[in-house]
Amino acid sequence: MKVTLVVAKVLSVFLGDPDREWYGLELMRETELPSGTLYPVLARMEAEGWLTSERETEKAHGQGRPRRRYYTLTELGRSAGAGQLVRVQQSLQPAPARLQPRLVPSTGLAVGRLA
Repeated sequence: MKVTLVVAKVLSVFLGDPDREWYGLELMRETELPSGTLYPVLARMEAEGWLTSERETEKAHGQGRPRRRYYTLTELGRSAGAGQLVRVQQSLQPAPARLQPRLVPSTGLAVGRLA
């Protein structure tokens, strides 16, 4: 599964408390993602086997709201997700000084350099 920054954001919430069950509104608050972004990510993660979901029972839900769907991280999600999250975090680290671009005077163009 390709882990984009949005997927990494969702994954980091699950990995922060891997045994917790989360429902959509909680995840939207934690990740600050809108539902139109969050739910497709959750569906992809579930299709890949990284999450499972289950609808709350009739008895468990409160009056005046729909039943919640709770998402739980699987063992595969823990192991594969943690590895992917590390890769994403490493890719966001600044490049070593010898690989950082520099500006060419008078042109304003950035070029790579190798020290």
